Amino acid sequence: MATVNDYWHQKCQALDNVPRLADIDLMDIYLSAPYIFIADRHADRNAEAGQIYRWRYWGTALRDFTGVEATGKWLHETHEPLGAAEATADYEAVLTELRPSDRKRNVRTLAEDRSYLIYERIVFPLRDADRKPNHVLGVLTTDTPGYAATRAGEHLSRTKIGLYEDSDGSLTLRL
Repeated sequence: MATVNDYWHQKCQALDNVPRLADIDLMDIYLSAPYIFIADRHADRNAEAGQIYRWRYWGTALRDFTGVEATGKWLHETHEPLGAAEATADYEAVLTELRPSDRKRNVRTLAEDRSYLIYERIVFPLRDADRKPNHVLGVLTTDTPGYAATRAGEHLSRTKIGLYEDSDGSLTLRL
């Protein structure tokens, strides 16, 4: 996560501005690429339920972690409504404020043991060719040892990532 954070900030310093998508080369940070996502903002689409963001890139570790292959799909196609709304709000804030947003969170999984999963995500703004902020670059990691490794052999039959709020206000992540 620090590698991507440092990379983005170095690009900002070198360009004296928020970098464009074209300024980002995943080969520069190839060891982090499996944990990275890039989403494109399509302002001309319906803003409800994440319908303005499309996944340009969804790293293999994210695919293994979530069980969802998201590359090329719309946010509302890969996330349940609560997760899509939360991600859309986060991405809009990042693109409006032109600064990164980080989040570290404990969520309960719908595994048999109702175990907790700790994940951290940082989202960075990127500009398009016309210098408009219309892309986000994100990196997501989990501090839960061995979690992705236990899922790596699963068949990718899921179509959506579920985030649900429980009656006590805690969040449950369906993976």
